[in-house]
Parts: sequence; structure tokens; C-alpha cells
Amino acid sequence: MRVYLHLVAITLASLALTGCGSSSTPEPTNTPTSAPILVPTNTPAPTTPDPTAELTTAPALLVQPETAQQPEPATQDIEEPSAPPVPVTTAAQSANLRGGPGTDYDVVGGVTAGQALEVTHTNTAGDWYRLASGAWIFGTLVSNAPGDPPVTTDYPALPAPIQPVAEPQAPEQPAEPMAAPPLPPPAGANVRCETFGADELCVWVSNASPPISTDVVVYARYSVNGVSATGQAMRAIWRYKTTSPECSGTTNGEGVAQCSRNIGRPSAGHQVNIAVTIAGRTVVTHFTP
Repeated sequence: MRVYLHLVAITLASLALTGCGSSSTPEPTNTPTSAPILVPTNTPAPTTPDPTAELTTAPALLVQPETAQQPEPATQDIEEPSAPPVPVTTAAQSANLRGGPGTDYDVVGGVTAGQALEVTHTNTAGDWYRLASGAWIFGTLVSNAPGDPPVTTDYPALPAPIQPVAEPQAPEQPAEPMAAPPLPPPAGANVRCETFGADELCVWVSNASPPISTDVVVYARYSVNGVSATGQAMRAIWRYKTTSPECSGTTNGEGVAQCSRNIGRPSAGHQVNIAVTIAGRTVVTHFTP
């Protein structure tokens, strides 16, 4: 600041001396021309610094060194962990929907495998689920069922069981008797046995070649299903050349009946046939005198 004031004083002194000199010099006679008028300005003229002038030290300006800007660390978006997805409740397989928790309730609809379900409640036993529609589905037919749905008893009571109407049964037909194996053939002469379904009739004579004027006995055995039939009437017709006498009898406990006749004097070598009938069954035996 003091240097600046010193320069200003020197400039003012120079201007004063210039004015004084111009007043003692005569003015020229030439036609005056308009010259520019100098107007002093506040701009100081350059001067040679006075060596005696007090040297002042201007305060030094501290220049801060530019610091290299450090690159800002890149910010990385940190994703907040999201909650695990909630599994969707679906039908494990195609199934019926019922009006209540039990198979005794009517079928009110159905679902297909993989169909999404909205479970709202469970029954007291926890084995059936009620859906938002109000229908019920069996628990094992549901995949990813909610862990603890509320329990409800708000469902209709079971309908009264329908008593089945007994259909009239056709009268049982008696089983046809099975044919039993026949009894062993009796011992005798000219034994003839025939079967009639479950019935068997065997006939024979006491002598296949009787002498003249002797008695011949004719026998018959009657059985049903292999069991001897008792109390059955027997009729025997003896067929000679010109006559056909008869005899009769009744079966005993062994199913055997018998009757006899004296053959008289038939033609020698003529076969006499005897037709024996029991219960409408007829078998023929014979003898030859």
C-alpha cells in the first residue's frame, strides 16, 4: 500500500511542474488548432521503484496443491432376500367333491389333477378339507395342503341311510339229484341192470335153465341215487308161447322184491322172457327150460 501512495505522489508532482513551465513560455502566433485536452486519469504512470523505499513483503498466497480426486467406489445394488414362494395347493389327482366331510355325502362336483385349490377349513378329524366353494375333498387327494387350517363343524348332517328294498327272490329250484354210482350187481342168473336218470333197476332169475315142472324165482332190486328204495311194488309178466301169467312183490329194506312160479311143462329150448316193472321202470330177464 505504501508503494502505491508513493507512486501517486510522484505523478501529481510531475503534473504540477508541467503547468508551471507552460505559463512562462510565450504562446506561438500560429493559428491555433484544436488539440486534444488531456484529462488526467487515475491510472498511475509506471515509475522506477525507489531503492530507498521501504520494502514490504506482500503476504504470500498459499497455493494448495490440487489433490487427485479419488474415483468414487462403484455402488453395488444389494438385493434384499425375498421370501420363499408359497407352494400352491393343488389336487393330487382327479377326485370327486362332496357336500360334506365323508363319502356318505352327495357328490357336488369334481376336480382334475393339478387343479389349484383354495382350502379354507378342515373337519374335526383333520382328514377332509373344505374349499372356498363350500365343497369338501378328502385330505390325501390334496397336494401342498396348508399346515393348520381352521377347524369347522359348519356342514350339513349326514342324510338318513336309505334302507335297501329287498327284491323278491325267485323260489329256489330243488337241486337235481346227482346220480350216485350204482350198487354192485346182485348174484344170480341172467342179471340185467338199467339206469333211468338217478334210478337203477336190476332183475334176475334163480335158475337160467330150470328142469320141467320146477319153481323159478324172479328178483328185482330198485335204488334211487344209490340208495335202496323200500316199499316199491313189483310186477312181473312171464311170457310163454301162448300164455303170459304174472306175479308180484314189494321191495324190502334192501330194495329187493321177489315172486315165483312153477314153470310147468313149457316147450323144451323155448326162452321164457320175464318183464319186471317197478315205479314205471321195466327191465327184462329170462330163462330157458
